[in-house]
Amino acid sequence: MEIKFNNVCKTIGTKKILNNVSFSIPPGSVFALIGPNGAGKTTIGRILLNTYEVSSGNVTVDGVNVSDKKYAQLKNQIGFVLDNLGLFNSLSAWQNVEFFDRVYHKNDTPLNRINRIQKALASVDLLNRKDEKPTFFSRGMKQRLAIARLLTCKPKLVFLDEPSKGLDVEGKLAIRHYIEQLKSKGVTTFICSHDLGELEKVVTHIAFINNGEILFFGTYNDAKKKFSENTYELTVGSPEFSFEQIKNCDLVSFATMTSDNRIIVTLNHPDDSLYEWIKSNDIHLYEYKRINDDLENIYVKIFGLSSVNKEDEV
Repeated sequence: MEIKFNNVCKTIGTKKILNNVSFSIPPGSVFALIGPNGAGKTTIGRILLNTYEVSSGNVTVDGVNVSDKKYAQLKNQIGFVLDNLGLFNSLSAWQNVEFFDRVYHKNDTPLNRINRIQKALASVDLLNRKDEKPTFFSRGMKQRLAIARLLTCKPKLVFLDEPSKGLDVEGKLAIRHYIEQLKSKGVTTFICSHDLGELEKVVTHIAFINNGEILFFGTYNDAKKKFSENTYELTVGSPEFSFEQIKNCDLVSFATMTSDNRIIVTLNHPDDSLYEWIKSNDIHLYEYKRINDDLENIYVKIFGLSSVNKEDEV
């Protein structure tokens, strides 16, 4: 499904929550909306799910305006997991999944329903807890149960709000695998999350938002190209001698050596020519990698933050 926000504004009372928000998410992509608390992410999610109306502008999914009555039909193809999860604590894990399965598959046979629920619970490793109520589950287990509930609807668009919140390593791996499966099937995935380390492993497109305004929208590769400072980490032989050579290279604008003898360099230009220079100067190179194009570093650059507050330095 294709999602388009076109000059969307949202005002609640006298407060402007969104200001001319525009972006377009291609079908089958994994899109992440990133920003600090209060930036407008939740409002955008609610507008997409049609629980908020826009003040101006429009939002379409596969060309259908979310305020149109036709959108109600499309919503049967949209799955979602919200931050509050919305589980029924009085029902068992099996009954929680069955409730949603009956919503999406009203007239199916009992056997098909049982097979779907078993498969969904097994995929998140909760089949052996099917008769227990989520009241006694950890946050991670509740999150997995919400994903199992989502698995039964076979969506074309999935909205995930903080999907990795409270998950252990195994849970995060399961979520990541699920998102990759959705991508392979051409499902569009819309994620709101603060877990930048997990996002960078799966996203294809990202938007950064602050104070209701989009600061950047594009592919993850576009963001890396735009905000990278061409900083590399080198592991070399004879590090002290090699460092003296490298820091005096015309291609290098900054160089430092870490306590474990790794060399950090920033290049003057956005190219990879230092690699060839090192080889031509007989420096024994063990490792050469770009280190500052991950989402955390991009986030710091976009929002004008500093990873070290100089006033707090000891």
